Amino acid sequence: MKKINTYFRIGAKTLVLALTILFQIILLSACGAQNDAIESMMSAAPLNSGPQKMISAQELHRVLFNQFGNVNFQLSDSRYILPDQQKLAQLENSDFAPQHGDVMSGTRQWDCNDYATAAMVPMRNYAFGTMYVTSADGSRHVRNVYINQNHKVEFWEPPQCQPDNSVMSETKLIVF
Repeated sequence: MKKINTYFRIGAKTLVLALTILFQIILLSACGAQNDAIESMMSAAPLNSGPQKMISAQELHRVLFNQFGNVNFQLSDSRYILPDQQKLAQLENSDFAPQHGDVMSGTRQWDCNDYATAAMVPMRNYAFGTMYVTSADGSRHVRNVYINQNHKVEFWEPPQCQPDNSVMSETKLIVF
């Protein structure tokens, strides 16, 4: 009987070890498939199929800091694609405004915050963000900011769907 218990313990330990290894293999393959899916989405994000110029989050932070100083930056990714003229032209042809106003009241019109947020959707994975600013007259405004292929900061006025490099007096927050 003692011999059977010893064999049973050895068999159970071997089975647990085999199941543990099998679980690790399955987990690693699932993670690999997830990484492949993420890379596939990243490669599908650009409009054209040519090589894309990239910028790291560290470099993006440096460019923004040099332009705006000590402003609160929130960067969600580790790298970004620098938008080219073709991608910006695609954005210029977008119509973000809802056709029938606000869902709840049916009367509310979109403001700059709505447009700036909507403009971020087709620019996912790009060095294209939203900035919250105070204009010279003290009013608050939301607009988009992006880094072009030459690492220069440029601005996008979302309600007009066009570039706008007018100066705002104080930047509060920039989110990419």
